[in-house]
Amino acid sequence: MRWVKWILLAMVAAILIAAPHFTRKYTVFILYLVCVNTSLAQSWNLLGGYTGLVSLGHAAFFGLGAYATAMFITQLNVPFYFSAIVGGLVAAAFSCVISIPTFRFRGIYFAIGTLVVSEALRIWMINWEFTGGAQGVHLPPGSGPSLRVFYYIMLVIAAGTTVLLSFILRKKLGLGLRAIRDNEDSAQNMGVNTFRTKLYAFLISAFIAGLTGGIHATKMSTIEPYSIFSASWTFAAINIVIIGKFRQFYYKFNYNLIFLD
Repeated sequence: MRWVKWILLAMVAAILIAAPHFTRKYTVFILYLVCVNTSLAQSWNLLGGYTGLVSLGHAAFFGLGAYATAMFITQLNVPFYFSAIVGGLVAAAFSCVISIPTFRFRGIYFAIGTLVVSEALRIWMINWEFTGGAQGVHLPPGSGPSLRVFYYIMLVIAAGTTVLLSFILRKKLGLGLRAIRDNEDSAQNMGVNTFRTKLYAFLISAFIAGLTGGIHATKMSTIEPYSIFSASWTFAAINIVIIGKFRQFYYKFNYNLIFLD
């Protein structure tokens, strides 16, 4: 049955690759948004689903990557591709800075702490004149490629993050992440460096979210704090992960029932 999954996966990949050539621009844009949310959900899944760090402020990394990318394009005339990578690096650096105070919290307190950080960053951007304040940043025309190219970029990132998570979970890091999720104190007693392991997950998750935000900012050409730092980005990622986990449990449960019968 394993070869059937690979055939279905190849068919889906072929359809997604060929989609822009036989669909309307609106459909391509919807597929692009699906890839954006998939990448964001996978980045949150690494942090919340496999490490147990339920973050309610994931939009902070998304928005920070978007702003960093926009500022590098408008102020320094850095090409789009390099600016988006810089946006991801800025988001990762920010996650490293806030990891020291936020990792002191656990459970609901960690979730509330990340939400406070995200809202504080949004308010800061609203009042910071250098980034345009509440009016945001307007990118010059032609800063990015066409819609079709944006779609392919996000498709590669969405697929890449999925493969990356699968790779991490098969390594020592993935084992440490799941051990922390199940019981952090027991994991530490078993020799897992909990702070460093959580920091790795935080950095990778923030980089993916920041990179995604930077690409989306260039695609939209105009960003402002109210929408780019909106909590809806976080809750959309959480909903996708929850639905995915439920479907995984549902199919595994049905498979076990069939096997027992």
